[in-house]
Amino acid sequence: MAIKKSFIWLFMLCMMFSLSVSMVWANSPEISGDTHKVMKTSVSSPDGKVNLDFHLTDEGEPQYEVSYGNHNLIEPSSLGFQFKEQAPMKNNFEIVNTSVKTFNEIWKPVWGEKKQIKNHYKQLTVHLQEKDEPNRKMNIEFRVFDDGVGFRYVLPEQQNLDQNLQITSEDTEFRFSDNNTSWWIPNDWDSYEYNYTKTPLSEVDEVSTPFTMKTPDGVHLTIHEAALIDYAGMALKAVDGEENTLKSHFAPWPNSDVKVKKDDLPVETPWRTIEIGEDAGDLVESDMILNLNEPSAIEDTSWIEPMKYVGVWWEMISGKSTWSSGEKHGATTENAKRYIDFAPDYDLDEVVQYAKR
Repeated sequence: MAIKKSFIWLFMLCMMFSLSVSMVWANSPEISGDTHKVMKTSVSSPDGKVNLDFHLTDEGEPQYEVSYGNHNLIEPSSLGFQFKEQAPMKNNFEIVNTSVKTFNEIWKPVWGEKKQIKNHYKQLTVHLQEKDEPNRKMNIEFRVFDDGVGFRYVLPEQQNLDQNLQITSEDTEFRFSDNNTSWWIPNDWDSYEYNYTKTPLSEVDEVSTPFTMKTPDGVHLTIHEAALIDYAGMALKAVDGEENTLKSHFAPWPNSDVKVKKDDLPVETPWRTIEIGEDAGDLVESDMILNLNEPSAIEDTSWIEPMKYVGVWWEMISGKSTWSSGEKHGATTENAKRYIDFAPDYDLDEVVQYAKR
């Protein structure tokens, strides 16, 4: 009997060890047999539905792709930078290290639609370095949530990268798998106030974000950004000759081809975000961008009080009044007084007033 029990325990230990090994290798990066260098790696969302694959091409160009369940959403898409007075950082890379971590927390916003927000993701960090001199380093961080993917570039402190960075473009591609149904407004660095247009992706030229699509299989996705701090805003522009492909397009500086200027390292770009859902409602309810934004820097938030307000602006949107002077001019002292009297009668806390000089 003792021998039988020992055999059973030995069998169970072998099975556990075998399962552990298989779990490790299931997520292991792909190794090149010639160079013994990592060429490909991946990470999935906590629920396993969203998958992010990263690889280097034969030319050492970083590329990523995204799938949702059995649906390929983004085909291999290139990543990199163009600089003024420095060589581009977009190819001739090798992967020197990768790491994966899981993060899970519940946090409470100061105000908003929800009392608490869950922030649960898996992060893959890929450490890249150029094979040849000047051997510059670039890291790419991917955070994969159950409702999408966020990624950003990190240029770490290093000797071989000039700290006087003048970025002329960020070569971030979004090569979509299908000619998706798209809802968009044209890119205009001065205004977001346009009616949305619904067209196939193939008819898109240059658009503002958020940019929303529905695949032929009914999956919805939106391209946008998070943690936009001291950096140029991103629009999207169709790539000539490339089917269903858009590329990051930055807000310009006056009289300059430089879009972003940084004086020291490290540099962290905003997060490029891909929200994913079964339907449009999932996109509205997603907290991914809030989770990718930086936490509030305001220590004492007791003075922040959510409230309802009313103002003359909605008259202008509806066409009842106009912003410009004339017979229907709405931003007047008389109209402001009317709203001030109206607000307390209907339990409205504040009045927003506009003026035109």
